Amino acid sequence: MVLGLLSLATAVPLLATSTIQIQDSAQKHQQQGESGPASGDASGDSSWKTQTCHLTVRCTERMSDARKKALNGCNIVLRDGGLFASSPNTRVHSGHPFTGYLLPFPNSSYLGLVSTISKDPPMLNWIYIDRETYEVKYGVRKVSETQVTGPFDYKTGVVSMTITPSKGEVERNEEGEKRLKLNNREGFVAVEEEEDVWKLYFDVDNDGLKGVKAGNSGKRNAEIDLIRVLADEETKPL
Repeated sequence: MVLGLLSLATAVPLLATSTIQIQDSAQKHQQQGESGPASGDASGDSSWKTQTCHLTVRCTERMSDARKKALNGCNIVLRDGGLFASSPNTRVHSGHPFTGYLLPFPNSSYLGLVSTISKDPPMLNWIYIDRETYEVKYGVRKVSETQVTGPFDYKTGVVSMTITPSKGEVERNEEGEKRLKLNNREGFVAVEEEEDVWKLYFDVDNDGLKGVKAGNSGKRNAEIDLIRVLADEETKPL
């Protein structure tokens, strides 16, 4: 990994520097997460947010059976600057699988989202929403920081609170499936760019993408949930 980054630095200094900065920030954040929540934090242990995961697709309940058949169970992959739903039944199945986690975005007060974009070297990019097209894309900090980069988080299937009055402690417990959200909302949409090629968008205005080209093109689209799946230890980049 070190030799790969050094070689990359010679060819593409900006990209290599951005990758190293993200790697350093990730390691620091992971160490903080492992040490437990800060004093007075009632949110409980959130170190799982720094664990490397993949994302899978599930259509929302109001989608048709045809949409569900086409998309349910697909994996999210990175390809050609964008994110796509991929399965053996689709034409897009050779992209790099989303392999990432939440991480504080530089000079901000919120969590961003990162993913590796290749296996060798295992470079990291930020995931962001294009402000004009609402496409979900990936890029280095210089590219992403002018776009929508967060706050990203997860909606948890089951949340419970444990209160210990004698100690004045309140612990939040999060269990069950975890679905990706942005700005505290699940608004991801898959748009069929061409036959069996479904590209990922985020419905920023919560109007079915009516304000952007993708929502007025007559192409098939589907409301989807992005479900967090913990990556195997063998596939973890860090």
